[in-house]
Amino acid sequence: CSAGNDLDKNGLNPLNNDGAAFVFTKDGNDKWNQSQKVVATVRHALAGFGNSVDMDLNHLVVGASFEHYNSSNQDSVLHAGAAYVFKKSGGTWLQLQKLSAPVRASSDHFGHAVTIDLPNIIVGAYWEDEDGSELNNVYNAGSTYMFNICSPLSGTISPRVCDSMVSPSGKYVYTTSGFRYDTV
Repeated sequence: CSAGNDLDKNGLNPLNNDGAAFVFTKDGNDKWNQSQKVVATVRHALAGFGNSVDMDLNHLVVGASFEHYNSSNQDSVLHAGAAYVFKKSGGTWLQLQKLSAPVRASSDHFGHAVTIDLPNIIVGAYWEDEDGSELNNVYNAGSTYMFNICSPLSGTISPRVCDSMVSPSGKYVYTTSGFRYDTV
């Protein structure tokens, strides 16, 4: 990944520090070759796309913790952050969805860390100040957001529980939607 990359997937249209992720595949001679440069469908300068990346089967999650715009590419909030979900289709990575925190604040850096273990996607916002109820502030305490891909795998990913979900620490099983607290 290259969060400081300036060019689109074709090497054109520079945007300062927009970012990119590079996918490599191994050939029959055990040589790694770049197969695709992945960028956001709607690119933004200084987004830092590619500062974190994870892959599971045919899905790729890319963090952009300096992104200003929400999942609808509106409502600019300085460094609120975002994460992008891609699915491999016919050998090409296509953007499924852009994720953002339900409540965004300046310098939360949502997308600083991402991981995917289907059907779960976890996104970290390492400088978030508010707890899940948005009532208590702890300066730069950080938060994690869990998104669940309820099958079938489609273009919509929601922060919700389908049947049940185990907390990141493994201590709790959630059977309803809502904000939850866990210590890892």
